[in-house]
Amino acid sequence: MQRLRGRKVGMILQDPMSSLNPVFSIGRQVREPVSMYHGLRGQALQERAAELLAAVRIPSPAERLRAFPHQLSGGMRQRVVGAMAIAAPPRLLIADEPTTSLDLTIQAQYLQLLEELQQKHGLAMIFITHNLGIVSKICDRVAVMYAGRIVEAGPVRQIFTSPAHPYTRALLESIPRLGARMNRLTAIEGQPPDLARLPAGCAFAPRCPQVMERCRIEAPPNLRWPRGR
Repeated sequence: MQRLRGRKVGMILQDPMSSLNPVFSIGRQVREPVSMYHGLRGQALQERAAELLAAVRIPSPAERLRAFPHQLSGGMRQRVVGAMAIAAPPRLLIADEPTTSLDLTIQAQYLQLLEELQQKHGLAMIFITHNLGIVSKICDRVAVMYAGRIVEAGPVRQIFTSPAHPYTRALLESIPRLGARMNRLTAIEGQPPDLARLPAGCAFAPRCPQVMERCRIEAPPNLRWPRGR
């Protein structure tokens, strides 16, 4: 696993404050993966760490290396985590809700940064999010999950225009439409199931408006569009 982590697969976690150690400087934490992956020491290690911060558009990177996590904004901390994730750089980058704690302006800047890093380093990227607006903006393919299981997967355009699974349709219908007039927002009734005691059949059946008796007995197959469509 040590040969895969960081070198082949990098990860940006949801909360940078829990990803970064509050008692160590930014420099110490950025230098660690650089030293591990590239074997750099001394001034070369310091310069490479500053280059990584500059790559994620952190101003005055040499000075930021001396700072501690609490001295940086949420957007800056998330960029630091991103710099650490691309230190190798990896072949696959997993971004787990990386924009949740960011305001809309910083969120847009961070998404643009991720796209640029992806193109520059030739990364494959898995973006985990509940924000369907982000999915439509940056993703090529999407997998919709419910209760820990993929219920539908395919190209973004097909999923958004022709959703096949009732849960996918319910998610899309719950998004407010600009200019549309409605008395109350569309919601998915009920509560998510207990993952430790999933019901037989389709996990979405207790909340599904189109449920049939068959749904309570057997789980439907994964609904996937061919790659070419």
